[in-house]
Amino acid sequence: MPIQTRYFDLALALPHALNCDLCVGRLVQALQGRPGVLSVQLTPERDKIAVEYDPAVITLEDLSAAVATDSGAISRRYRHEQLTLIEMDCVECAETVEMALSELPGIIAARVEFALGRVQLAYDAEQIRRDEIIARLRALGYDVIESQPITLRFRLEGMDCAECVEGLEGVVKGVPGVVDAQIDFVGATLTATVEGSDDPISGITRAVAEAGYTARLETGELAKAPPRRDLWTFLLAQRRGRRTLAAAAALAFGALLLLLPLPEVASIVFFALAIVVGGYDVARAALASLRTTRSIDINLLLTVAVIGAVAIGQWAEAALVVVLFAFGNTLESYTLDRA
Repeated sequence: MPIQTRYFDLALALPHALNCDLCVGRLVQALQGRPGVLSVQLTPERDKIAVEYDPAVITLEDLSAAVATDSGAISRRYRHEQLTLIEMDCVECAETVEMALSELPGIIAARVEFALGRVQLAYDAEQIRRDEIIARLRALGYDVIESQPITLRFRLEGMDCAECVEGLEGVVKGVPGVVDAQIDFVGATLTATVEGSDDPISGITRAVAEAGYTARLETGELAKAPPRRDLWTFLLAQRRGRRTLAAAAALAFGALLLLLPLPEVASIVFFALAIVVGGYDVARAALASLRTTRSIDINLLLTVAVIGAVAIGQWAEAALVVVLFAFGNTLESYTLDRA
């Protein structure tokens, strides 16, 4: 039989890592090691791979199953995820997060999109777990917005090959938002566990269709996007917002006491409270930057300035600077939340 060439769409094979040259290279290398595969080339458009094979050694059906199996294994091990952070309010903080994550073993790439408050990650799941990455982010002072996993159940049509189950499961697991996927061949059903606010239903049905089958949603629904919050609701919902309000109240009360015939120490107590409560996040971000990037950022400069003001007895000025800076950061966070 003559040598033949088959094209495979990377959007189907590696939906999670379509633009990752490393993952595409891993798929090419894995396929080149298959008996009967003569060459694997990336098309000029970089959206497909052209596989030249000997049909006398490997059939088209077996080749398709091999692509599904190898791409599924790559997608399960080399994860590409997007995490949304809470209370990231400065460019320097974003650089600190990137440096801190890049130092972790198993992290292939980490890029923080400050304007969107999210982190684009690529990591080796055999070297580092997702919860370890999240723990690192929380140690830096940022929480991660996580939705509860939702189970979706699909009815499969046209699946008549028990050997194809593993390959199709790998394809579905590679769809963005899909955490796990299991196929019941006898019951002709696909159960997928998904996370996030994006809609993976169309991605799952499209991936299954590209593999030659049909998936129809039977049960499950996705969480709706949270309603837009006003400023007051945002301040009360965020820990940093509540601390900013508390610091502002302490500053105002301290300033009021200065107008009364009371000892100066009474107002100093409230100014100190405003400094501690309002400057907590700033000082923590400054220490995190020093510890991870060994760099001086605006948080560290402000912390040093406030300590210097306190050292010379300028309690009111120090408290005012802290509260204004905290309000500025909080308003920037609110702007990002609205965006």
